[in-house]
Amino acid sequence: MFGPSGSLFQKRLILFELALGGVLLVLFGRLWYLQITRADYYREKAEQNRLRIIELPAPRGLIMDRQGRLLVDNEISFSLVLRREYMKDHQMLLRVLRERFGLDPAFVDRKLEEYRRVPTVFPIVLKNRLSFAEIAFAEAHFERFPELTLEWVPTRRYLLGSMASHLNGYVGEVTPGELKQTAFASRRPGDIVGKTGLERFYDSMLGGDKGQQKVFINSIGQITQVVERIPSSKGHDLTLSIDTELQRRAEELMEGQKGALVAMDVRTGELYCLVSKPEFDPNLFVNQLTPAQWRQLVEDPDKPLQNKVIQGAFAPGSIFKILVATAALAEGVITEDTQFSCTGETMMLGRLVHCWNASGHGAVSLLDAIANSCNIYFYNVGIRLGVDRIHHWAVRMGLGVKSGVDLPSERAGLMPSSEWKQRVFGQKWYSGETISVAIGQGAVSVTPIQVARFMCAVALNTEPPVPRLRLEPDDRSRPDRKSLLPAALHHRIVQGMQMVVDSGTGTRARLEGITVAGKTGTAQLINTETAERLKNYETRFKENSWFACFAPVDEPRIAVAVIIEHGGHGGTAAAPIAGEVMRKYFELYPPPGADRLVEARHGQ
Repeated sequence: MFGPSGSLFQKRLILFELALGGVLLVLFGRLWYLQITRADYYREKAEQNRLRIIELPAPRGLIMDRQGRLLVDNEISFSLVLRREYMKDHQMLLRVLRERFGLDPAFVDRKLEEYRRVPTVFPIVLKNRLSFAEIAFAEAHFERFPELTLEWVPTRRYLLGSMASHLNGYVGEVTPGELKQTAFASRRPGDIVGKTGLERFYDSMLGGDKGQQKVFINSIGQITQVVERIPSSKGHDLTLSIDTELQRRAEELMEGQKGALVAMDVRTGELYCLVSKPEFDPNLFVNQLTPAQWRQLVEDPDKPLQNKVIQGAFAPGSIFKILVATAALAEGVITEDTQFSCTGETMMLGRLVHCWNASGHGAVSLLDAIANSCNIYFYNVGIRLGVDRIHHWAVRMGLGVKSGVDLPSERAGLMPSSEWKQRVFGQKWYSGETISVAIGQGAVSVTPIQVARFMCAVALNTEPPVPRLRLEPDDRSRPDRKSLLPAALHHRIVQGMQMVVDSGTGTRARLEGITVAGKTGTAQLINTETAERLKNYETRFKENSWFACFAPVDEPRIAVAVIIEHGGHGGTAAAPIAGEVMRKYFELYPPPGADRLVEARHGQ
């Protein structure tokens, strides 16, 4: 009927119907898979497109002094946050951030590069503490720039400014490198963490637990409904042993200086004040430093970011003579009556050595050697002791080893020994090298907190307490430690140190009505021969000035260590500062039976 052409058409129609049926079958199968088999999965994905979980930052714990006075707290502010999933015009974004928020495009690009491998769900905080004008602009232009949002955050506020900056430290955004560290294993990009000081050491305690809220958002990221809110938990508060009034007085006394000061409780190790100069303002870091500001801080030759109390390693000078005297008595190398003749200079192990007093001290015994700081006496004692026994006693009394204070990045300093020289230099130790060590020079280096701790050991005649900043309940009972020296010999050491303050080189630290035992130190940065050759040498080569002490002598309560870099003689630069700090301490915490403390008398 149809003929050959009709048959061909019919075949093609059948093939078309079969192909169409196959396509429809595939489409039906796909729809079945998507809508029936995988319905729950895609329902959840669709829900996620409009349901977002927003983390709520946790306020950090407060930091207070021993009297409950606030040192560090939080304030509420708005931060500018970049949500990368809504970014469109990169160049336009950079221009707006520069013109409206004062952000350097290079800074923004650097932040984007840091987050390049971080999922876009994590926002980037671009600026903290926005001004009213910046907040108004972000709110008014949200639809135009949906990638720029505002986030309410508790922001750190350091009430004392630069005062106690090395003590408190500062906070900042966790870096990609820090996220790889065990200490920050629980942190996520964008979190604020402690960077230095107490903020870093007690970060897990101060940090708190973040909350979250589930919200519905529209296509441009605006919140349309809050579904659920779990509030954040504030971090634990931290109470310090620091006394703000004493800290303020110490800071005033150290103003304009380079150096460090430590005052600690002889009995418990509680730190009353801790000063490192020059200082910095930790509030600068809250707003994210510009590259120029950061370079200015890190390239400053005076190192304002370094906490010199625990990181500054200095030769202790004549303060070390107290250690040598203690070790020599304990080892039986000398007695309190052993004498050496000081004529101002002498040949020792083929080397001409000098006393600071060119005319000499004559026949010197232990008491006079301490009171007059005779170099020749301690050269002789040091040679008899040997460097290894000096090393043993120095470590036992807290010098050349970390103190264990609750602050990060503490340095150990260096207390040389024959083993140390062989290990580091592959050379043997020569007796002639002990001469410099015996007066706290040569390879010896200590931190100011070690010297304060050493003073506690001398005061108590036992191994020293571990210094601490966190105030904890304490019955003030002394630990049961073995005495370093028999009581009679210990008394002679202290008597010599009391003479230093009463009539020797430390008279500027005297207090009326309070007996003070101390020792001055003048640590050379270049040797005597070089100094003579240079004559009027630069200030940077001038000696460091030390003074360390404890008081009262009969019932020690406080130990103080002061170093003034390039300050010259210890009795002139450091001793008066230590005396004023002690005077303030006893005004705040009068000794039992004391009605009042008269102004310190300044000696010669």
